[in-house]
Amino acid sequence: MSWACPSLREKKPEVGWRSSLDELLDASNGLTSVSPPSAWGGVLQLCWIKDKVPLSLGVPFFNEVVFCHTPSRTLIVTDLWWNYPGSREDVEGRAADVPLSTRLWKGGMDKIYRPVYNTLMRTPTCAQSYETILAWTWNYIAPCHGEPVATDGKRVLREHLGL
Repeated sequence: MSWACPSLREKKPEVGWRSSLDELLDASNGLTSVSPPSAWGGVLQLCWIKDKVPLSLGVPFFNEVVFCHTPSRTLIVTDLWWNYPGSREDVEGRAADVPLSTRLWKGGMDKIYRPVYNTLMRTPTCAQSYETILAWTWNYIAPCHGEPVATDGKRVLREHLGL
């Protein structure tokens, strides 16, 4: 069974999503509802961060559902946290040539976007979402962007978010 991200089923009906996370993420404060579906077997927790908006547009900009896979103690994220390698030393235990485009992207994300993300785009309910995520039992971060974090993931995420 596939689950669509919030509002995606309405935007892309031709895909044929069977269920939508909108059905689970209905708490007024932007967090998850009481529990994930029983079909997930109790192995996943989720939190919807939906409350970041650009300064003046008033339209949703940052929407992400963050998951925690309980058995492996792994936080699964898309844009909440990124870890682009900037040099060969950033890629754990492997020889790697990091392309110039990746190094430039990392610089832009870390030096320009992250300060905006952690200050101007933060709303009062972000703290609730972050507290929920940090209260889960996890050590590792599996990001969509960049290298995973195998140790001390909560400290790394706190630093990244400026907490």
